[in-house]
Amino acid sequence: MSFPLICQMSIRRISQRAKDEKTRKLLSRIIRVDQAGELGADRIYAGQIAVLGNTPVGPIIQEMKEQEQEHLETFNKLIVEKRVRPTALLPLWNIAGFALGTNI
Repeated sequence: MSFPLICQMSIRRISQRAKDEKTRKLLSRIIRVDQAGELGADRIYAGQIAVLGNTPVGPIIQEMKEQEQEHLETFNKLIVEKRVRPTALLPLWNIAGFALGTNI
């Protein structure tokens, strides 16, 4: 193997690592945002149930919340599996989502 060929192989490996790292960072951001969105949806439905749970639309809202709960569980697992840092705004989003849901 000639020296230039070895250099080319090294450059390809470094380039692939950089692409892999860029992809990992992008996926981390996507998972973080989607998990926050699912938490927000779950909390909005919780707020709506607090206000409308005993009305004729209560069961419909509960069904919708259960669907969102499945999505949230999926992203919570991905956060752990992929070692993604959740958004620092989760405590605020938790409260704000519930408040938004009660503001019908």
